[in-house]
Amino acid sequence: MKKFNHLKSYLNIILSKFFKKLRLFRKGFYLSFIEGHYSISNKDIKRIKKFKHLNNSKIISKYEKKFARFIGEGKCFSFAAARMGFYELLKFNEIKKGDEVILLGFTCAVMANAIIKTGAKIIFSDIDINNLGSNPNSIESLITKKTKIIVAQHSFGIPCEIGKIKEIAKKNKIFLIEDCSLTLGSKITDKVVGSFGDASIFSTDHTKPINTITGGILYTEQPILIKYLKKRRDNYPELNYKNKEYLWNVFIFERIFCNPLQNGKIELLKPILGLIIPNFKLINNELIKDNLSSPKSRKTYPAKLPTFCALIGLKELEKWERVSKERIIYLKKFIDLSSELNLVLPKSYFDRRLLIIPLRLIWIDKNKNANLENLRNFLDIESFWFKKPLIGTNESLKNFNYERNFCKNSELVNQFIRNLPCAIESKFFEKMLNCLRINCSKET
Repeated sequence: MKKFNHLKSYLNIILSKFFKKLRLFRKGFYLSFIEGHYSISNKDIKRIKKFKHLNNSKIISKYEKKFARFIGEGKCFSFAAARMGFYELLKFNEIKKGDEVILLGFTCAVMANAIIKTGAKIIFSDIDINNLGSNPNSIESLITKKTKIIVAQHSFGIPCEIGKIKEIAKKNKIFLIEDCSLTLGSKITDKVVGSFGDASIFSTDHTKPINTITGGILYTEQPILIKYLKKRRDNYPELNYKNKEYLWNVFIFERIFCNPLQNGKIELLKPILGLIIPNFKLINNELIKDNLSSPKSRKTYPAKLPTFCALIGLKELEKWERVSKERIIYLKKFIDLSSELNLVLPKSYFDRRLLIIPLRLIWIDKNKNANLENLRNFLDIESFWFKKPLIGTNESLKNFNYERNFCKNSELVNQFIRNLPCAIESKFFEKMLNCLRINCSKET
């Protein structure tokens, strides 16, 4: 009898998940945080496909040079993921056991994983409530003689107080890394984020400002570091054949289905396609193991960015000027609507020093203006950032040396943070705002 009840309970869970996916499949308008590359022509797709398994250093170099022009006068170096560039910066600084690295407690577990690989200790800093990025006061209070690296994060396209953090790093002679994984092109009094620190990293995976499916960029203006990276890059291995096949299949799949009219079909189709198409299973992706608290060594860490991803990146950069202007307009419209709906926004949205190119539109829903179940009707709320201090892992945060109340501001915001996508066409953006207006109460 117990076995029967257990089987019945298991079947009910399976059926519940299936019907949930089926309901999503039938939705005619549903928003995710990934925009497929439907703007890339079929002709360009054929050209890009030719490099699916070929490495071309000239294409990689062209992409890196073009990316660098959006930041400053320095050099860019590409990787299969931004965390690999971060790891190279740790190795350049000879980070080892006994050293301390200050990391924001409002980030992805892959960043913590990279630090753990070196044997160093992670010291978590808290967020600045005004901008949801790294807090200068928190960072300064955590510095010891063992502190070798400060990581300053700009969240959601909003610049943190990087000028103050730079002064702290300089005073204490600590290497400063800007984490621009969630921010590209935003400025503080006309200076672009990513050009303040000793080096900066940019993620270009499919949820980031520039979408190359996977990938990352390291930027620096330091001659010694540039020389080090030029010497190192020739030894980086390629991702394996199966992983490139997997990434290509993701690229084509997202090109077809990652748009507001098709997003609802994804949850049901992905597992089906995983059964019938070779190399369409997540298990083939080497990058998924970088979120563990006990890192596993492998030959492809760091690894080269696949050339076909660089070609996608070049197409993305071609439209970035238009896209960035569009997203600035989106932010203004969102701010206007937030006033109508009494939404609590980050104060930095109103800071005249800043030019913000948003990655996601953020509000803090302490007043419960938006019922989560109502939001679920048109938005993938499971993909909100950051619902805990370290996202992207199912492990206990204690495994990463994070204890409760380490970052009180972060833990408070984690409970109430809400996101809206900016990777969306203007016609769908207006519909999204209308859905938010319908689903939010004006009462505080």
